[in-house]
Amino acid sequence: MRLKSYFTPTVEAALRMARAELGENAMLVQSRKASAEAQHLGTYEVVFAVEEGAPRRPASGRSPGPGDPQAAVEFLGCQVQQLRRQVERLADTLNSPATGGGTAGQPMAEPAVEELYRALVRADLAPDLARHLAERAAGDEPAGSASRHVLARALEALVRISPQLGAPRKGADRPRVAALVGPAGAGKTSMLVKLAARYGLEARRSCQLLSADTIRIGAAEQLRCYAAILGVGCEIHETVRALEHGIEEYRRKQLILIDTPGFGGKDLGPGQELAEFLASQPEIDVHLVLPATARAADLQRMLERFSAFEPDKLVFTRLDECTTAGALLTAAGEAGLPISFLSDGQTIPDDFAEASALRLAEALLPPGPDAGVGSSLRAAGPGGAACAVAAPGPAAWTLAAV
Repeated sequence: MRLKSYFTPTVEAALRMARAELGENAMLVQSRKASAEAQHLGTYEVVFAVEEGAPRRPASGRSPGPGDPQAAVEFLGCQVQQLRRQVERLADTLNSPATGGGTAGQPMAEPAVEELYRALVRADLAPDLARHLAERAAGDEPAGSASRHVLARALEALVRISPQLGAPRKGADRPRVAALVGPAGAGKTSMLVKLAARYGLEARRSCQLLSADTIRIGAAEQLRCYAAILGVGCEIHETVRALEHGIEEYRRKQLILIDTPGFGGKDLGPGQELAEFLASQPEIDVHLVLPATARAADLQRMLERFSAFEPDKLVFTRLDECTTAGALLTAAGEAGLPISFLSDGQTIPDDFAEASALRLAEALLPPGPDAGVGSSLRAAGPGGAACAVAAPGPAAWTLAAV
């Protein structure tokens, strides 16, 4: 294929010149404004292509003038044909398994690997991560089985998981301290109460709830109501300085959980001071709570917005409202942060699970079209076997979020 550029005052003029020199086989490739350096040659740079060695078909003897409508019709026809070819090439690229998200453009060796890869991409997993996961799963299972146990083993090597709340400190007077941060409506308060029930009351640890959420109407009353039912202490602090004093005051407690306001918009605004305080306290385990229903791009923006808090782990809520966990796994993989806990409803403390590779695999590829992510979390126990979630205590423990 031979290319030639024409610099002319109009595109129609370039079309006539190309026909006269290259013949009717000349194909319009591109037309654009000439660069500043080439403006003296012509207003437009028009590129034509012709096959090497192709017999030259001379242009018709008719030489249309600048205002001839026939030249404009032929020019538009060439543009339409070029656009059609571009669309066809794009469709071939998107439908080709060799380039469907691969980093090196290499086709997958096994049809079963390709099938798993396509299923993962349909589950909203990033193409690069889907390819690595499918290939690693195939390495664990030569037959290319898409079983969730095989997928779970592959996930363990690609996604970090840390179902821990706080970190034990040296000395009996050093409690576990954890703070939940995140956007408004993500479910931070409900998750905080679930953690208090599981790691405080159920684990027989003395627990204290602290809240800096004085923005949302009724937030303080809601948290006090939960704390009264669970039988744990609760205090509301209106300033960061007061919150700092509250943490020091309850050092004798074994577990301190901190609730924070939900911040929306493009920046933290009034939450900047709180973010700087939590980020400056290495003993505070900061969990960023994100809704699993958000798209991958939205989750990425939330991660960027709350990076000022320097979160240690990620918590995903509302898994019962989404059909797949691909977006959250993509966000976690790109952020490089471990996933700690999962929530699939508002019932306390039942709709709650520690993150595990098997649970994430089941959430990524649910058993069937009618099976929600939440049902898979409740169906799988720590070892992956189906089990019922036993009630942790009196009937008063099973609460509906208010």
